Amino acid sequence: MGKLATIKRAVLELTSTFNTSDPYTLCELLEIEWRKVSLPGHVRGLYIPVRMHNKRYVLIHKDIVPSWQRFVCAHELGHHVLHGDLMKGTHIDTFTISSTKDHTEFEANAFATFLLMVDQHLQFPFPLDAVASASQKKDSRELAQILRDRTAEYC
Repeated sequence: MGKLATIKRAVLELTSTFNTSDPYTLCELLEIEWRKVSLPGHVRGLYIPVRMHNKRYVLIHKDIVPSWQRFVCAHELGHHVLHGDLMKGTHIDTFTISSTKDHTEFEANAFATFLLMVDQHLQFPFPLDAVASASQKKDSRELAQILRDRTAEYC
C-alpha cells in the first residue's frame, strides 16, 4: 500500500471512530489543546507534544484567514496521528510556508487534505487528481493551495 493510501486510511479510521472530520473537534476528542495565537509572520502553526506532562498543543496563527487556520489545525493533527512515535521528549513542529520537501511535512499536508475532503458521509467526494499531481512533485505548498482552491469549489 502506498503512503497516500496509508494516510487516507488513517483519516478514514479517525473520522469513523469519532464520526467527525472537523480538525478542531478531533483535537478536543484526542485531548489536544488548540489555540489561535500570535505567531511570527512566517509560522502558520505549531504542534507541541510535551511527553513529561502528557500534554499536546496545537497553536494556530490567529492572523491568517480562517480557511488556512482550519488547514493548519488539520496539518498539525496529522503530525500527531502520523508522526507521534517520531516525536520524543518535547518536539515542536513549525508549519511554515517554506516547508516543501520534508517528507513529514508533506505527509501532514496530505493528511490535512484528506481530512478536509471527507464529507458528512465519511467519503471523499472531491476529485483527487490534483492531490495525486501534487503528491508526485512532493510539494507541500502546492498541495495546501490545491486543497484551498478545491474546497472553495465545493463549499
